[in-house]
Formats: sequence, structure tokens, C-alpha cells
Amino acid sequence: MRRAIVSLLALALLLPSPLAPALAETPRLSVQGESLVDEAGQPRFLLGANYEGPADRAWRMWDDDAFDPAAIDQDFARARAANVSVLRLFVQRALAEDVQARRWKKLDRVLKLADQHGLRLILTFADYAELDLARVAAVDAAIARRYRDRATILAYDLKNEPRFGDLALASYPPGLNAPLQRPELVAAVGETVARQDVPAYRASDPGQREVPARLSDDQAYVYVNTLAAYRRFLHDALDWARAHNSTIVQYLGAPDSAGWEPLKQALNDTLAAWLTPQLDAVRAADPGRPITVGHVDVVLGSLPVNAWLDLRSLHQYPGPSNAGIAASLRVLDDVKAAVPGKPLLLSEFGLSTVNLDEQQAAALEAQLVLGARDHGAVGALKWMLNDVPNGFNPRENAFGMYHADGSPKPVVAAFQALGDLAPAGARGTPRDGSRGDPAR
Repeated sequence: MRRAIVSLLALALLLPSPLAPALAETPRLSVQGESLVDEAGQPRFLLGANYEGPADRAWRMWDDDAFDPAAIDQDFARARAANVSVLRLFVQRALAEDVQARRWKKLDRVLKLADQHGLRLILTFADYAELDLARVAAVDAAIARRYRDRATILAYDLKNEPRFGDLALASYPPGLNAPLQRPELVAAVGETVARQDVPAYRASDPGQREVPARLSDDQAYVYVNTLAAYRRFLHDALDWARAHNSTIVQYLGAPDSAGWEPLKQALNDTLAAWLTPQLDAVRAADPGRPITVGHVDVVLGSLPVNAWLDLRSLHQYPGPSNAGIAASLRVLDDVKAAVPGKPLLLSEFGLSTVNLDEQQAAALEAQLVLGARDHGAVGALKWMLNDVPNGFNPRENAFGMYHADGSPKPVVAAFQALGDLAPAGARGTPRDGSRGDPAR
């Protein structure tokens, strides 16, 4: 199967991207057991932020008419001033098109700026709509090959917040089995919409919202019913978690969820199929580079096949209270325990200050950073570096460490006061790089 998948990527790998020029770089970090360690083998805890570009062009930083190295340089300087050592960046469509055209000027420049400011980068692939995994993997491989062994890049993140639909609707290379796309699963989890009723359902308001037009009626039948089953599973999991003062992650392994075993197995095996072409492409291009996935769905993020990743990532947005912080840390504990032996990074967290006092937000965010460290995470990356004046809505626009005009919020001083955080301690044994059995 591996050979078949790699052959689909032959064009990208047989015509490799030129290697980027060597520069003075921040020392490399690597994975050792459940820790990130420096070149001396000492565990490190990373304090970081997510970056979508300058405030006035967030989510457009790679567009030809918006790319501004001077503004990015200023933002990188602000990040370092805020005691941030890692930034998480995103490969959006404009950058992917540059990669496909072998135009490297923008990404080369950003990596050079990161080196100049002593920043490590986590580069998140495929932050755009693309369900063809062979296409995604080819772009990923081209980037990984160009920056092979470059210490500036701490890790590659295959996708930001994959959801059920990303797995159920993806186009898989030949030879890969995605059980979420098979009618046998509907028979196992129960039918919500009968096959003969699919055309009428597709014409309804919910059907038009949920079912992509490109699907055949047979494919829509599977998708509608497996999606409905996943929603029922989540409903049961939430009810169970409330009744047991627990989390939905705990429900995954609880005897009470045994009736959902066909769906849980299908989720795990489909995630395995989704990971395979991407992992194969990146590891062939840049062996040894840590690879992660930025999970916000804690069910997907706790499936056994996540052991294939070198570094696990979790996103948590707590309620603005001590209880909210405690609840997020409990989820972090359960996600970490679900797939032991791998480092876990809190790669997104944050509180919006649109309706919350900025000092209170800073105190709570610092509390979450320290809590994540004490609970065994290897780092915490705030969402996000800048407020954005033209974002999705007022709440989403106000998660920044800096106001849109570049002035700091109190969280900057809070991060500065944290200093160089020592990790809770090294744990685990060195990884062997194997995937093991994806089965439960």
C-alpha cells in the first residue's frame, strides 16, 4: 500500500524543490519520549502564539497584493518582545499556489525573518479547502523537501482542526480504506435517512446546507447517515460526561460506549487512511521532522491512531473563570492519557477581550499556561498574536496579544513575567519512529 501511495506523489518527489539556502538558525529541538528536548538533551517548554499575518491583512498575508515583509518583521519583533519563542503559521491557498509554481520568495523571506528574531515556526499545511489528499500531500512534500533539516521549522502540522467532514468527504488515494465512506457502516450505526428519501432530503434546507453537490445520491446516503450517527454519539458522550462528572474523552473508553464500537473503529481507521498519504509524503521529504495535527475535536484527537504522530496538539478555549481553566486542564489530562508516550502541545488557547477585562484575561491565560506546563504539556501557543479589525466577528477579532494598532495588551506583560519556563519534567522513553497497529 505504501508503494502505491508514494507512486501517486512521484511527480513532486522526482522533481524536488531546490533546497533553501542555509542561514544562522535557532538551535533544533527534537522529540524524546513525551518531551521536546534541545541539542543538549534538556527538556524545553515552549511559549508561543499563532500568527495569521499583520493585523490589517490577517488570513491574507501570502496574497501577492498583501505580502509585506516589513510588517511581518515588526510583528516578529513584537512576538519576541512578548517572550514568545514559537509562532504557528498557516499555508493558505495563495502560498500553496506559489509552492505549486515553485515560487519560494515569500516563504524563504519569512523563514529568514524568523531566524533573525530567534523564532521557531510550526507550519500548518492545507489551511484552505482541498479534499484531494494526493494534491495536499504533494504541496506538503514540496515544502518539506525545500526546508529539509532546517531548524527554523520546529514541526509540520498537517491540518488545522480537522473535523468529521474532512475525513468523511476526502478523496483518498487508491488502496486506502475509509470506512466512513462505506454503506456497511450505515447498517452498523443505524439509518436516519432511507436511501429512497435521499433526493428529497438533499432538496431540503438542511440537506442543501450539509450535503455537497458533488456527491452522488449513494455517497450522500452514507454521508448523511454517518454524520447523523456521529452527532448522536457526541450527544450521548456529553450526557454521559455530565452524569459522571467527566469528559467525552473518557466516554470513548468507557463500557457505556460499547454500542458505538463500529463508529469508533470507523473513525480511527478513516483517520489512519487520512493520515497515511500525508505522513508518507512529508517523512519521505524531510525524515525526522516532528509532525502533528492541530486537533480541536477531542474525540478525533484521542483516537489510537494519533500515536502515528510525533507530536500531538490540542486546542482549548476555556470559559473566563478559574473553573473554565480547570475544565480545560481536565480535558488536556484525558487527551494526553488517551494516547500515552507522545508529547502534547497546547497549540491554541485564548480568551477574547471583547467583553472581558484585559487584565483578567491576561491573568487567566497565564494561569492556563502554567497549568498546561504542570499537567505535562510541552508548550502553550496563544491564539493569537494580533487583534484583527476586519475579522469574522467582534469576539473573534479580539483574541490578540496586541491591539490592532500594535499596542500591547496586559497579556504581553504576563508572558514576559513567566520568563523561561522549565517543563514539569522529562517523561517517557525515546520514540522509535514506528507507527504500530492502528487498530484499537
